Amino acid sequence: MDWLTLPQTPPLRKAVKIVSFVLGIIIVLVLILWLLIQTPYVQNRLVDNVLKTISKNLKTTISIGSVNFSLFNKFAINDVLVIDRSKDTLVYAGHIRFNISDWFFLKKDIAISYAGLEDVYINTYRKDSTWNYQFIMDALSSGKQSNGKPTALKLNIGALDLKKI
Repeated sequence: MDWLTLPQTPPLRKAVKIVSFVLGIIIVLVLILWLLIQTPYVQNRLVDNVLKTISKNLKTTISIGSVNFSLFNKFAINDVLVIDRSKDTLVYAGHIRFNISDWFFLKKDIAISYAGLEDVYINTYRKDSTWNYQFIMDALSSGKQSNGKPTALKLNIGALDLKKI
Protein backbone atom coordinates (compact mmCIF):
# COMPACT_ATOMS: atom_id res chain seq x y z
CA MET A 1 0.00 0.00 0.00
CA ASP A 2 1.33 3.39 -1.02
CA TRP A 3 1.68 5.91 1.84
CA LEU A 4 0.14 8.69 -0.31
CA THR A 5 -3.11 6.82 -0.84
CA LEU A 6 -3.97 5.91 2.71
CA PRO A 7 -7.72 5.58 3.08
CA GLN A 8 -9.38 8.27 5.18
CA THR A 9 -11.29 7.04 8.14
CA PRO A 10 -14.94 8.14 8.45
CA PRO A 11 -14.32 10.35 11.56
CA LEU A 12 -11.54 12.19 9.70
CA ARG A 13 -13.81 12.80 6.70
CA LYS A 14 -16.48 14.18 9.01
CA ALA A 15 -13.97 16.49 10.72
CA VAL A 16 -12.73 17.78 7.35
CA LYS A 17 -16.31 18.50 6.27
CA ILE A 18 -17.04 20.39 9.50
CA VAL A 19 -13.86 22.47 9.26
CA SER A 20 -14.58 23.24 5.59
CA PHE A 21 -18.13 24.27 6.43
CA VAL A 22 -17.00 26.55 9.29
CA LEU A 23 -14.30 28.16 7.12
CA GLY A 24 -16.83 28.69 4.35
CA ILE A 25 -19.25 30.40 6.76
CA ILE A 26 -16.45 32.65 8.08
CA ILE A 27 -15.44 33.66 4.54
CA VAL A 28 -19.05 34.42 3.59
CA LEU A 29 -19.55 36.50 6.74
CA VAL A 30 -16.36 38.49 6.08
CA LEU A 31 -17.47 39.16 2.50
CA ILE A 32 -20.93 40.29 3.65
CA LEU A 33 -19.37 42.58 6.27
CA TRP A 34 -16.98 44.04 3.68
CA LEU A 35 -19.87 44.69 1.26
CA LEU A 36 -21.98 46.29 4.00
CA ILE A 37 -19.16 48.63 5.01
CA GLN A 38 -18.91 49.77 1.39
CA THR A 39 -22.49 51.10 1.41
CA PRO A 40 -23.05 54.78 2.30
CA TYR A 41 -25.94 53.93 4.66
CA VAL A 42 -23.79 51.68 6.86
CA GLN A 43 -20.86 54.13 6.71
CA ASN A 44 -23.09 56.97 7.89
CA ARG A 45 -24.62 54.86 10.67
CA LEU A 46 -21.15 53.87 11.90
CA VAL A 47 -19.99 57.49 11.91
CA ASP A 48 -23.19 58.63 13.66
CA ASN A 49 -22.59 56.13 16.46
CA VAL A 50 -18.98 57.25 16.87
CA LEU A 51 -20.00 60.93 16.86
CA LYS A 52 -22.64 60.34 19.53
CA THR A 53 -19.98 58.90 21.79
CA ILE A 54 -17.51 61.70 21.09
CA SER A 55 -20.18 64.37 21.57
CA LYS A 56 -21.21 62.80 24.87
CA ASN A 57 -17.61 62.64 26.09
CA LEU A 58 -16.89 66.26 25.07
CA LYS A 59 -20.29 67.47 26.32
CA THR A 60 -20.94 69.35 23.10
CA THR A 61 -22.45 68.84 19.65
CA ILE A 62 -20.52 67.34 16.76
CA SER A 63 -22.34 66.41 13.58
CA ILE A 64 -21.49 65.22 10.11
CA GLY A 65 -23.93 65.41 7.21
CA SER A 66 -22.58 62.43 5.29
CA VAL A 67 -19.49 60.33 4.76
CA ASN A 68 -18.28 58.21 1.91
CA PHE A 69 -15.13 56.16 2.09
CA SER A 70 -13.52 53.21 0.49
CA LEU A 71 -11.69 51.13 3.02
CA PHE A 72 -8.21 52.24 3.86
CA ASN A 73 -7.58 55.00 1.33
CA LYS A 74 -10.29 57.46 0.20
CA PHE A 75 -12.41 59.57 2.52
CA ALA A 76 -15.06 62.22 1.82
CA ILE A 77 -16.83 63.98 4.68
CA ASN A 78 -19.55 66.59 4.17
CA ASP A 79 -21.10 69.20 6.46
CA VAL A 80 -18.92 68.85 9.55
CA LEU A 81 -20.12 70.98 12.48
CA VAL A 82 -18.47 71.34 15.89
CA ILE A 83 -20.18 73.48 18.51
CA ASP A 84 -18.24 74.89 21.47
CA ARG A 85 -19.50 74.78 25.02
CA SER A 86 -21.07 78.22 24.80
CA LYS A 87 -23.27 76.91 21.92
CA ASP A 88 -21.37 78.84 19.25
CA THR A 89 -19.91 77.39 16.03
CA LEU A 90 -16.33 76.34 16.57
CA VAL A 91 -15.73 74.68 13.20
CA TYR A 92 -17.85 74.20 10.11
CA ALA A 93 -16.47 72.45 7.03
CA GLY A 94 -18.59 71.95 3.95
CA HIS A 95 -16.36 69.33 2.33
CA ILE A 96 -13.32 67.43 3.56
CA ARG A 97 -11.65 65.03 1.16
CA PHE A 98 -8.42 63.09 1.37
CA ASN A 99 -6.68 60.16 -0.24
CA ILE A 100 -4.37 58.31 2.11
CA SER A 101 -1.78 55.61 1.57
CA ASP A 102 -3.14 52.07 1.53
CA TRP A 103 -2.91 50.21 4.84
CA PHE A 104 -1.83 53.44 6.56
CA PHE A 105 -2.56 52.03 10.02
CA LEU A 106 0.22 49.48 9.57
CA LYS A 107 2.87 52.04 8.56
CA LYS A 108 4.95 54.60 10.43
CA ASP A 109 4.92 56.99 7.46
CA ILE A 110 1.44 58.06 6.41
CA ALA A 111 1.31 59.52 2.92
CA ILE A 112 -1.70 61.66 2.04
CA SER A 113 -1.62 62.12 -1.71
CA TYR A 114 -4.50 64.64 -1.66
CA ALA A 115 -6.18 66.68 1.07
CA GLY A 116 -8.97 69.11 0.27
CA LEU A 117 -10.98 71.50 2.42
CA GLU A 118 -13.86 73.56 1.05
CA ASP A 119 -16.27 76.02 2.68
CA VAL A 120 -14.49 76.06 6.04
CA TYR A 121 -15.32 78.43 8.89
CA ILE A 122 -13.26 78.38 12.09
CA ASN A 123 -14.36 80.55 15.00
CA THR A 124 -11.80 80.70 17.80
CA TYR A 125 -11.75 83.28 20.55
CA ARG A 126 -10.55 83.69 24.07
CA LYS A 127 -12.38 84.58 27.27
CA ASP A 128 -10.20 85.36 30.27
CA SER A 129 -7.15 83.54 28.86
CA THR A 130 -9.18 80.38 28.00
CA TRP A 131 -9.76 79.53 24.36
CA ASN A 132 -13.17 78.27 23.27
CA TYR A 133 -11.58 75.02 22.06
CA GLN A 134 -9.78 74.28 25.35
CA PHE A 135 -12.26 71.51 26.22
CA ILE A 136 -11.07 69.59 23.15
CA MET A 137 -7.42 70.03 24.08
CA ASP A 138 -8.19 68.83 27.61
CA ALA A 139 -9.98 65.76 26.27
CA LEU A 140 -7.10 64.91 23.91
CA SER A 141 -4.42 65.24 26.56
CA SER A 142 -3.84 62.08 28.52
CA GLY A 143 -2.85 63.87 31.70
CA LYS A 144 0.48 62.01 31.65
CA GLN A 145 3.73 63.89 31.44
CA SER A 146 5.59 63.60 28.17
CA ASN A 147 8.99 61.93 28.22
CA GLY A 148 10.28 64.59 25.82
CA LYS A 149 10.91 62.15 22.99
CA PRO A 150 9.23 62.97 19.66
CA THR A 151 6.83 60.46 18.20
CA ALA A 152 7.91 58.33 15.26
CA LEU A 153 4.82 59.18 13.19
CA LYS A 154 5.55 60.97 9.92
CA LEU A 155 2.86 62.61 7.81
CA ASN A 156 3.51 63.46 4.17
CA ILE A 157 0.94 65.54 2.27
CA GLY A 158 1.30 65.52 -1.51
CA ALA A 159 -1.32 68.09 -2.56
CA LEU A 160 -3.37 70.46 -0.44
CA ASP A 161 -6.46 72.05 -1.99
CA LEU A 162 -8.10 74.86 0.02
CA LYS A 163 -11.23 76.66 -1.18
CA LYS A 164 -13.32 79.26 0.65
CA ILE A 165 -11.51 79.06 3.98
